[in-house]
Amino acid sequence: PEHITDDFYDHFTTELLKRVLIVKAEGWRYENECRIIREHAGPFLIPKECLKQVCFGMNTPESDIQLVKKIVDSSGYNVNYCRICKRESDFGIKAVEI
Repeated sequence: PEHITDDFYDHFTTELLKRVLIVKAEGWRYENECRIIREHAGPFLIPKECLKQVCFGMNTPESDIQLVKKIVDSSGYNVNYCRICKRESDFGIKAVEI
């Protein structure tokens, strides 16, 4: 329809993407995770007191883990690192400190 502009579609698409990216299942609420969505790529300074843990996915290559750890550690952050692993007892997952 003529009354729906490109700006409307842009706004609608942006808001829809934000909602999809920030949805978190109730069962994971205990993580107190914060997700940052930015319009532009590039460096983003996270206050040192805010970053508590860096958690790597099951399939994260070891080289990526070492690179991230090197960058975070050399930037003066004091964080714990963990990696998501499959649990042996069921189909669940667990975070293992590394």
